Amino acid sequence: MANGGFDCVVGNPPYFNVQTLGAKSEVVKEIQEKYPHIWQDKSDILFYFIAKAIEITKSKVGFIISNAFLHSAKAVKLRNYILENAPISKIVNFEKYMVFEDASITSTIIEFDKNKNDSECLAYNFKEKNYDVDEINHIISDTKNYFEV
Repeated sequence: MANGGFDCVVGNPPYFNVQTLGAKSEVVKEIQEKYPHIWQDKSDILFYFIAKAIEITKSKVGFIISNAFLHSAKAVKLRNYILENAPISKIVNFEKYMVFEDASITSTIIEFDKNKNDSECLAYNFKEKNYDVDEINHIISDTKNYFEV
């Protein structure tokens, strides 16, 4: 699947650190071998879901993930991989709004596009804690609400 096998990949990968699997875990060993260009100690499992999705798609990837990867030092290799292989076309960051009631982290909806040739990225940042679902849907669906990055 060098050129990807799917038109798009959409996902919500699990949010946990690979260390919870144990250093001697077969899964951890496989991740280290398959993704040395992204591997970093204490990285999140979602890093490898993103890399795999980029590998298997022909064009677009859309994920809702922890927004920690946007600024975390442990995600530098992943961010570089994304820039080189499937630039970000759209990002919606829920800086303080909790998308999932029972999750203890804030989320980001992110779209990558392997066929994107420019560096333009549309972004929106929900800075407040209180939004209703209709308001979020309206904001996200209207590109006039985004800013370019």
